[in-house]
Amino acid sequence: MKTVICQLKKLFFISCLVLIVNSCRKAETEIVSKQYTETKTRTDKAVKQFFTLPNSIEPTIKKVADQISRDNIRSGFLENFIKTRGFALWDKAMVKTTKTKGATLQPARIMRC
Repeated sequence: MKTVICQLKKLFFISCLVLIVNSCRKAETEIVSKQYTETKTRTDKAVKQFFTLPNSIEPTIKKVADQISRDNIRSGFLENFIKTRGFALWDKAMVKTTKTKGATLQPARIMRC
């Protein structure tokens, strides 16, 4: 009889311990998930802001921005670029056209964030 009671106590203790550990993990997972979602939202907003072009932008600059957007979809480099270099000032970019080389894009100035 004593051994049965002792085994039930051990089983109860182990069950409580398992419940406590699992409940803590769930809370940690929710916090990490929330932080990831907030970071992802901020990153998406920053990338969207990076590609906000003025309506009067030259078609050559628009093509460059579209190519950077496609490259970012493949490699995801833009988040780090924005953190270290800032946002492009698309309206400050200069396009020089020559007969031999075609259009050449001078890099836009970068606005630190």
